[in-house]
Amino acid sequence: MLVEQVAPFLRWLRERGYARPSIDRYRAAARGFAAYVDRRALRQELVTPQALAAYARRLARGFRLSRGRPMSSEYREQRLEAVRPFLRYLTAQGVVTHFPFPQRQDPCAVPGYEGLIADYGRFLREHRGLRPSSIDVHLLHLGGFCRSALALPPDLKRDLSPSRIYRYLSARAERLAPGSLRQVQMVLRSFLRFLHMTGRHDRDLASCLVSFRVWSLSRVPRSVSPEDLERAFRDTAGDTHRDLRDRAVLLLLAVYGLRIGEVARLRLEDIEWQAQRLAIRGRKNRRDLILPLVPVVARALARYMKEARPQGTPHREVFLSRYLPHPYANGSRFGLALIWRLRRLGLRFSPHALRHTLARCLMENDCPPEWIQLLLGHVRFASTQIYAKVDRVHLREVADNEGVAR
Repeated sequence: MLVEQVAPFLRWLRERGYARPSIDRYRAAARGFAAYVDRRALRQELVTPQALAAYARRLARGFRLSRGRPMSSEYREQRLEAVRPFLRYLTAQGVVTHFPFPQRQDPCAVPGYEGLIADYGRFLREHRGLRPSSIDVHLLHLGGFCRSALALPPDLKRDLSPSRIYRYLSARAERLAPGSLRQVQMVLRSFLRFLHMTGRHDRDLASCLVSFRVWSLSRVPRSVSPEDLERAFRDTAGDTHRDLRDRAVLLLLAVYGLRIGEVARLRLEDIEWQAQRLAIRGRKNRRDLILPLVPVVARALARYMKEARPQGTPHREVFLSRYLPHPYANGSRFGLALIWRLRRLGLRFSPHALRHTLARCLMENDCPPEWIQLLLGHVRFASTQIYAKVDRVHLREVADNEGVAR
């Protein structure tokens, strides 16, 4: 009986610090879904996404019969979102085995190369003294290299050659920026030296990797057009929890040019409602910044905290995860939901592009570059100079003056 799993599920929620309102919500959702499954006498292998879709249709029918009107898509999505933590718990406990949840791919789980990658990870930790985050980056790139470039079963002396490495880097260069490609090359150079030092390969293939320079100010930062920005804000004009959160995040990114990590670290005490000020702490340049709290941003933040932010949690961060009311691990994890939303709209820009857009707009409206440097938190003025390349108004004036002079 699936209903017997509800009580352990609630204890599991309490152990992980869920707030009482969230526990009450998930309790009702878990009981409803468990009763539906038990009534239909479904076995655990039959608890699939199709069963969840059938349960959603039953909820819609019951809502229409009791209320006399159809269930809105937003409310239906909220009911299903409340069921998914229960399904995640059942999957983790092995009760449900056929409900797919996306799992992060283990970089060491490469068939035939598990031991080699694990040995390289220990080498980075014990001999090179790298931090765990740096080791994760090395293993992630190395796992991709082993999956894509090396044949199975592994025979490094036969399969690993300069031509194979070159073909892999050429394929990666089609999708990666120069800085990211340089990072991949750095990981491969370290791994090839490890192979030679440990006797797994006769040649030091690291010498075959020709390093290249990434010139500063060589690329034009990507900005967002007014039409795409309007589409993004129009899509967040709803009343759901996701809409309220994403609209507040978009405003912080677009109005202040913040990094996504700075938005994720924003705390309740950083918002001074009476003084109408916003404090940005823990910046990349290690200097705090006090900004005026723009009314449209204040309204969006107030509405999010009143209607969408989990209540009763001891955490002081403004933006908390909906599934488990705790702060996000990092800015990249926090920005994933917003990126997926933009992708569904057909918009191919990242949250960091809004920062470039603000800098470009300020530059085109004759804002002093020193102010832009202070607002964006650049340590070196050279980092701000790159936005002069997207200042189309003044670049056009320079081009016109050059034409007249000739």
